[in-house]
Amino acid sequence: MASFKSLLVLLSGAAVVLGQHVGRGCGTTITEEELAAAEAHFATHRKEALMAKAAPITVHWNIIYRDTTVNDGYIPESSIEAQMQVLNDDFAGSGISFTLGDVQRIQNAEWFRFLGPYDTVEMENEMKRLYRKGDASTLNVYTVGFEAGRARGLLGYATFPVNYALNATDDGVVMRHNSVPGGQPPDPTTLGAP
Repeated sequence: MASFKSLLVLLSGAAVVLGQHVGRGCGTTITEEELAAAEAHFATHRKEALMAKAAPITVHWNIIYRDTTVNDGYIPESSIEAQMQVLNDDFAGSGISFTLGDVQRIQNAEWFRFLGPYDTVEMENEMKRLYRKGDASTLNVYTVGFEAGRARGLLGYATFPVNYALNATDDGVVMRHNSVPGGQPPDPTTLGAP
């Protein structure tokens, strides 16, 4: 069910990209077969979610930053709280709500600058292995800079619910640090919603 929650967050923030890098936008890539499996999983769990109010989804924030300035990834509590409000507003009436879990701040300039879904898989695996919290009922959000390499300019990417059983540690959403409300430097995406 938690991976379903990750999918909902992903779908609320970006379109799925089939097998290609698009620069600025969503970095999630899947094959046609993976898309079909994800849609089938979503359809099955969607019925369950719409029939009853779900328990709040705990969201753990993993703030990866270069230094303690907002421009270099150090997101203030007020922006995290504003993003949580956006999530709750966007899902109001769906039976799904979000509650703030832990906020971890991790100073790692390399992760902040280079991490992405394409050519830094080992780096991402290390980050998630060290900092991921909870189980399938929680959502982990990681914020990074997407400043270099093939991930330069991405807004974010996420895993799909059908992948949770294969690799639970990989579950979560990775997003650009300044796409939250009040993000710096100013960006058209700093509304925290699609």
